[in-house]
Amino acid sequence: EEPALGEFDPVVLMGGLALPHDDDVAARAAARAFAAEVAREHGQPVRVEGAEHRATNLRELGLLVEHVKQHSRSWVGRRWSGGAWREVRGLKPEEVNLYDVNLNLLARLGAELGISFSELFACGQERKPK
Repeated sequence: EEPALGEFDPVVLMGGLALPHDDDVAARAAARAFAAEVAREHGQPVRVEGAEHRATNLRELGLLVEHVKQHSRSWVGRRWSGGAWREVRGLKPEEVNLYDVNLNLLARLGAELGISFSELFACGQERKPK
């Protein structure tokens, strides 16, 4: 029987791996490339204090979806199969879930660059549309 997702810490859920391929230069570079791509259009990331200013809007999610479509085949995910979590490589965009996005991109943004997803798009303390 598959365990309920709420029963696990995210690191435990992913088999104890906070970030797969920590030595994978391409995966780290992909997170930096995504940040650079966003910066070209929105400016450099800005630290945002307070969770109330970190909501993600649909435009930002759309950019994330496009990134997933272009890069997910190099990603790693975890799937429940045969009574255990198994590593899956080369995810098709339609197979990607938010755990995969967090594991392969969002957590890397934090680890590599010290920023959150919403801070990529931030315009100072308050998030204002451009």
